[in-house]
Amino acid sequence: MWLLIQDISKMKFYKLILILLLPSFSFAQWQMDSMAIMTAQLINEAGINSKHLETCPIAYKDFIMLVKSNDDGPKDEQGEYYFDLVYAAKNAKGQLARQAFLPFSVNSNKHEGQAAFDPLTDKLYFTRAWYDEERGTHKDTIVLKIFEARESNQYANPIALPFCSDKYNVCHPTLSVNGNTLYFSSNMPGSEGMDLYRVDKAGKTWGTPQKLSSAINGAGNEIFPYLYRDSLLFFSSDRTGSTGGLDLYFSVLTDSTWSEAQPLPYPVNSSFDDIGFLLNDLTQQAYFSSNRPGGKGKDDIYRLESQSPMFKKMVKEKESWVSCSLSVIDKLSFIPVNNARVVIDEIEVDADSKNNSLQWVGNNGEKGEVLMKIKPNIIATDERFSDIDGVVSVKLNSKSKYLIRTFKTGYQEDILFFQPEKDGGENTIVLNPVPDPEPVKEEKPTPVLPAEAAVGTVLVFNSIFTITIQHPLKKKPFVTSILFMMP
Repeated sequence: MWLLIQDISKMKFYKLILILLLPSFSFAQWQMDSMAIMTAQLINEAGINSKHLETCPIAYKDFIMLVKSNDDGPKDEQGEYYFDLVYAAKNAKGQLARQAFLPFSVNSNKHEGQAAFDPLTDKLYFTRAWYDEERGTHKDTIVLKIFEARESNQYANPIALPFCSDKYNVCHPTLSVNGNTLYFSSNMPGSEGMDLYRVDKAGKTWGTPQKLSSAINGAGNEIFPYLYRDSLLFFSSDRTGSTGGLDLYFSVLTDSTWSEAQPLPYPVNSSFDDIGFLLNDLTQQAYFSSNRPGGKGKDDIYRLESQSPMFKKMVKEKESWVSCSLSVIDKLSFIPVNNARVVIDEIEVDADSKNNSLQWVGNNGEKGEVLMKIKPNIIATDERFSDIDGVVSVKLNSKSKYLIRTFKTGYQEDILFFQPEKDGGENTIVLNPVPDPEPVKEEKPTPVLPAEAAVGTVLVFNSIFTITIQHPLKKKPFVTSILFMMP
């Protein structure tokens, strides 16, 4: 019972007991919708919560199974009621209300903790605080083990899984959909505190546990795992950077690799301990437990209700690369155009994107159409130049869509929508030359005579001539100016 106290001494004593005695696609990729979580309604399941402890909800047939302090039973040496497994039903309003304890074959005179149920085999895997009653005082020999029991046998005679040990903890089971892969938490040799492991079953035999990568396991304790649809793993950790105590994290499995674990946002994570996440099929409802203020007891079960999916499954088809040849030619001469800059954008089209817009097409007074202008998202960009024969050779994903833009001085920009799977591996880019500018004709102004000019007209005279005239009655000649308009 005291194995982890030095590692996680900052936690309250009852939380220490919980950690020690409980579980303490195409390729599919999941994407968290933070806004859906942050705007979701958080509900305390007051119908089943007590002043003691309720935690670690899991799916069990049409019910929710959870760990609960049995305040009708005895207490342990530390004065804590023993933890038992119960299952709760929903009432007409969707609230957890009625609950019942599992049989004594599961709920023993020891602490029981987080479980996992396999509906294909009707097997229940659960954590139990085990000790050898024949070896001195039990507090010196207690460890956590995962036990297996079959419902058809009333869960009688549960047996510990073969990779459990009397020297370290193995706890907190969660199963794959087919029941052949089990994830759990352990401080077995090679662990840093409590780490997460997986083990596969071949036939009826469990193999050797494998520690998960550093993308999930850190320097702190990783506990209470929950596997959703084989590719979305939730767990709690007290690692550096948490908002306080234990925080809930998630990681996504893509192409056999787990992504770097990310924390869930508020209101899931708080400055207190948040553990035991459970997600429904549509990802619009979740359960978890927390000891945050405002609850009824030590740990309470909370329900999260969202108007939209909190996690969305992004399906990406397997990539298939093909060699493509793009020929750049002159529209008028059909001569290859070399050294043309070809920008290849791999795009995805989302009809629901907020970047799209609607445009009405048609003349006033006429029946028109409303068209959606879709702005594609650019996934990746490549840039090439056509060779001396005007050819660009490139490998493209046959399943993808591309926008190909071509630039060349003296030519108009060309835009081509290209789908290798539909259009084949070859395509031609036809560049239209920029037309030569038309010569500007210089027009002469039309002559305007003074007699025809209106008031305010500006007259332009092309030439002014000066003539010397001798007046017959004067001795000296004088100079006068006569204006002539020359066309």
